[in-house]
Amino acid sequence: GKILLSDNKVTLDMKNIKANEFVEFRVLFPASSVSVDEINFINLNMKSEIEKYEANEAAKTNMRITVAQVILYGTFVMVAVMIFITYQAYVKYDKEYTPAFNAKYFRELPAEYSPAEMSYLYYFRKINDEDVTATLLDLIRRKYLILDTVGESVNEKDPNFKIILNKDENLTNLLVHERHLIDWFINDIGDGTSVSIKQIEKYPKGSYQKAMRFNQQAKDFVNKAKEAGKKHDFFEKKISSQKSKLYTAGLIPVIYLFISFATSSALEINNFFAIIISLITLVVYFIYISTIDKRSINGNEEYAKWKAFKNFLEDFGRMKDYPMPGVVVWEHYLVYATSLKIADKVMEQLKVRLPNLNESTDLNNSTFMWFGYRYYGFHYGYALSRINTSINTARYHGNATISAHNATRVSGGGRGGGFSGGSSFGGGGGGFRGR
Repeated sequence: GKILLSDNKVTLDMKNIKANEFVEFRVLFPASSVSVDEINFINLNMKSEIEKYEANEAAKTNMRITVAQVILYGTFVMVAVMIFITYQAYVKYDKEYTPAFNAKYFRELPAEYSPAEMSYLYYFRKINDEDVTATLLDLIRRKYLILDTVGESVNEKDPNFKIILNKDENLTNLLVHERHLIDWFINDIGDGTSVSIKQIEKYPKGSYQKAMRFNQQAKDFVNKAKEAGKKHDFFEKKISSQKSKLYTAGLIPVIYLFISFATSSALEINNFFAIIISLITLVVYFIYISTIDKRSINGNEEYAKWKAFKNFLEDFGRMKDYPMPGVVVWEHYLVYATSLKIADKVMEQLKVRLPNLNESTDLNNSTFMWFGYRYYGFHYGYALSRINTSINTARYHGNATISAHNATRVSGGGRGGGFSGGSSFGGGGGGFRGR
């Protein structure tokens, strides 16, 4: 800017002054240049007081600038400290143990627990859609249920064979979620002794009550399977108590947030950056700590073996040195391949690697793989695919029925239902295609 002096006037010519900025200036001139009558005050010795006032204001301004800089740079220090604390929490409480088993392949079943329990370990406490099919197949394999073609030709588009309850087996030997699945399909959908594939598909179609019942039974299966998984030493049990200690570190961004607010209010400085970063740091840290979970030493060891077993199932077709076991063994493997979402890949390899078993006694001892080889052009996976497709079809019909019911209530002026239908039983999906 410029200062212009003319005709006993002082003119300040300034540019780029913002609307919320105030101009402060001082004009000094000799007292002798004006008469007492020309000024409206008597005390002509104000210079020292003005300078003292200005020095005090300058000190306050410098102090605000210093505090603002300290808060700004301190924000980066606070974030760095929280990153260090988060990393230490990860290493100590969240990072998986290093398993003793580190081979790429495991050529036999790592354990004998149910496929749903395996999923609980493998997919980190989750039960997936495939576990319903896998559990049903496992019950057929163990002969608690019997697969019956009822004389229907598989050349039909969707053959309607039956799943029959084996009255000779003691159901008390089963796990809770396995008994629940039998009750769900045989008693709830079927007639107490058997259920057909098309009964499963049609059960939730068109009836809101049956659709809700079907989805509730699915949720109950998931919850019961998780309870079975919890009984194993799969995950660290002291994580919750350790989390309570880690949450206390969240006081650091909380305190820094308070300091940023307080100084911003008291000194009229802009701490917006520090406030926002403190809030983000606090939220991110709490979210991360809440998600901390890890497998136990034993659980991680078994997970490593199941992962290697999955690698084996995906690659066994290329192993020239692998002596192929019979159909009965592969039925057991396929139950877990279904839960691992790789049944398609396994079946493609089995078509090539297994010999022609039309006259094999091993084939006669099988429980669901024999179905495909009774007819020319159908392979081992046909029964698996048909059962899986029927369950997925039933789920689709149930969700469509619920959605249609809720849409009708909304369009009719009523309130929508409290259940959205959902797209799956347990959060998983994929891994098996129909024929």
